[in-house]
Amino acid sequence: MPKPATKWYEIKNAAGSASAELHIDGYIGGYENSFQQFRSDFGRLAKDEALKIHICSGGGSIVHGNEIANIILGHEGRIDVTLGSICGSIATVIACAGTTVTAAANTMYMVHNPSTCIDGD
Repeated sequence: MPKPATKWYEIKNAAGSASAELHIDGYIGGYENSFQQFRSDFGRLAKDEALKIHICSGGGSIVHGNEIANIILGHEGRIDVTLGSICGSIATVIACAGTTVTAAANTMYMVHNPSTCIDGD
């Protein structure tokens, strides 16, 4: 039996709240949780609504992460990013889409050049 998909993000928008929240945790992207689904969910926010983003991720798909950063950069409201214990790889690109970025003293922030592997017969 296939393993159920794990959603790597959650968008909270409480009625009457001054801002929405986006939590990004774990591996970014994947077949079951694509940037297309993220775009659809993110599109439910008001264009000028303030947004608080919390990231605790070691990275993930470069294609998905870059598109998520582009989606966030298109948001017209203020974006405050807070980093958890790790923000690595493509998660750092998403973090840079914020108006402000705050990290704890013990946050691991890791940037590297992209890499890939091709295998075949």
